[in-house]
Amino acid sequence: MEVDMNNLHAPRTIEYTTDGCAVPGCISNTDLVEDENISLFQPSIENVNDWSSAAGVQLTEESKICERHFKPEDFIYPRLEVDGSIQVLKCLIPSALPTLMYEECTEE
Repeated sequence: MEVDMNNLHAPRTIEYTTDGCAVPGCISNTDLVEDENISLFQPSIENVNDWSSAAGVQLTEESKICERHFKPEDFIYPRLEVDGSIQVLKCLIPSALPTLMYEECTEE
């Protein structure tokens, strides 16, 4: 299957940040996941309103939502050759929405 890379949301991978997931109370913004690499995704201008509705929070194009709020089937993993080695990317499909807001994602 050929992947149109212009139609995917590529992540920003981080280790720990205080400027992380825009979902209030998300555990990704705490030191509980300090040693984990978390992929953050930004909505495009075309889907910022859909993402805002799905997440229940007002987002901008600069907002980021972590991978914990997307379903496994929302991701694809295209392989790219970079400097002679194969790199696997974690990308969102164009129709992905941040719909997982369950208790495990939030601080108590």
